[in-house]
Amino acid sequence: MKNFAHIAAISAAALLASGAQAAVSSEQLNAASAGMSEQQVIALLGKPSASPRWANGTHSLVYDLKNDSQAKAYVDINDASGKLVSRSILRND
Repeated sequence: MKNFAHIAAISAAALLASGAQAAVSSEQLNAASAGMSEQQVIALLGKPSASPRWANGTHSLVYDLKNDSQAKAYVDINDASGKLVSRSILRND
């Protein structure tokens, strides 16, 4: 039983260290404002679940949205400036 508790503790620590992304709330998303650096956004919202690049010179930091499993929060960053240019919530209906 002692070995099981030890393994469970190691597994929990590994999960936390992996940077698993928790979902963000609408309030957290609203706190991210235009002009913030990408590093500031990540400090505020945490590690994104994805970061696709787009042909228009931007990339998105993608987050799951709390209380809505059908929605994703997108924070768009200008590649040249590294600054937040827009944020949105997209539903997969």
